[in-house]
Amino acid sequence: MPIDNQYYEFIQGTQASYDLTVSDITTSPYLPVGSNNITGIIRNLGVSTINSLDLNYTINGGSVVTTPLTGISIAPLASYSFSHSIPWVSSAPGAYIANCYASNPNGNADQNTANDAFSKTLNILLSIEQRVPLFEIFTSSTCPPCTPGNINFHNIIDPLPPLQHVYIKYQQDFPGTGDPYTTVETLDKRYDYGINSIPRMENDGGWDGNANSFTLQLYNDARAIPAQYMLNGEYTEDTVARTYSAKIRYSPLFNASNTVLYTGILENKTSLNIKTNGETEFFQVMKKLLPDQNGTTLNNIGAGTWDSVSVTYTFNGNYRLPSNGQAANIIDLATEHTVEEFGDLMLVAWAQASGTGVPRQVFQAANLTKLTSTGVFEMSKSINAIDIYPNPATDKIKIDVALTETEDLKIMLIDMQGKSVEIREIAGTAGIAQIEFSTIGLNAGVYHVAVTDAHRNSFVKRIVIVK
Repeated sequence: MPIDNQYYEFIQGTQASYDLTVSDITTSPYLPVGSNNITGIIRNLGVSTINSLDLNYTINGGSVVTTPLTGISIAPLASYSFSHSIPWVSSAPGAYIANCYASNPNGNADQNTANDAFSKTLNILLSIEQRVPLFEIFTSSTCPPCTPGNINFHNIIDPLPPLQHVYIKYQQDFPGTGDPYTTVETLDKRYDYGINSIPRMENDGGWDGNANSFTLQLYNDARAIPAQYMLNGEYTEDTVARTYSAKIRYSPLFNASNTVLYTGILENKTSLNIKTNGETEFFQVMKKLLPDQNGTTLNNIGAGTWDSVSVTYTFNGNYRLPSNGQAANIIDLATEHTVEEFGDLMLVAWAQASGTGVPRQVFQAANLTKLTSTGVFEMSKSINAIDIYPNPATDKIKIDVALTETEDLKIMLIDMQGKSVEIREIAGTAGIAQIEFSTIGLNAGVYHVAVTDAHRNSFVKRIVIVK
């Protein structure tokens, strides 16, 4: 529509003198245990300007909490943003229903109580933790629209620190004869979401759209939602025996139930499944779900407590490149595999609400850390270790990167919104490369330091800044 058009809103019938409605509760749906303000928007649907009112809220239908608002002026059909002066103090994690309404406009009764209240679910978490979002892309090398979708996705995701997100490509059996790397598991993941067209993308089991519509704003929006689980883990690989074992630790930040843990083995890059859509390389392609596409149902443990899941898998038989992804040719993981290079595999995990369809919320995801046979973190050929101190920090932090050879490094200081506060690029030589960041002008809180080498290996460590 032309931007210079004017639009008018009409309310049918004779309007009451006093008619208030709470049109929105703007309080974040994810809050830490403790004191939190109830905020929202009141709209005046009456014909009288409102100069005073009572603002009320209840939690789970409990006692009414009331505060007067005076010295205000809300014209007919105008809106007013409020913050209730009496905070709600929660004592335990969980989902709570906040119900908010206005009453006593200018000392009179509201003449239409049917539209007074607005309700919203507030999820109280044990603590606010940074989310690592999960992006699942359903694609195929026979799908022409998948090419621009994948290009768009990688234009957004590739410049960002890899450890602050997880993404997976599920190769599919259509259009046409489908991708040679289709498996029963990649198809079941599609059926799980009820997907019937590609390219298709799921962000944390919620946003459901075309990868060509993915934006940096959607990425930032996904990271801005606090995680509802803490999740981390490591894995070992034996490329000779073709065995991969992982231990994933998890801790819910609310009273969780009906949660499934999925673990996936991905191949970083494949190039033998080329078909008809012009793509010549495919990234983070799903090779195996552990133990299978159904994942592992997690124990219902209390918020803040930890438990773990261990999984292992050995790839069977020999490599085979099917001619297509149809049922007659689809790979049988019990006797064969499609791994092009066993040294190019990685493991990821995510905790997700059980069930089917969209939305189906992902609570947290993680790129698992690869351990050497001795249990030491294998960083890269040139980086031996990274040390960040002091932590917590007040006015500055120092980053020591131990290098075995010359290496170009990018060091980023990232805030909780995923924004780069400061970026340094250096050419480090063998020995200790030291970088110092001033934190004097930063707000107190949790930050991350990401160190990325020239081969796009990225290592992220969490730091706390106190004032």
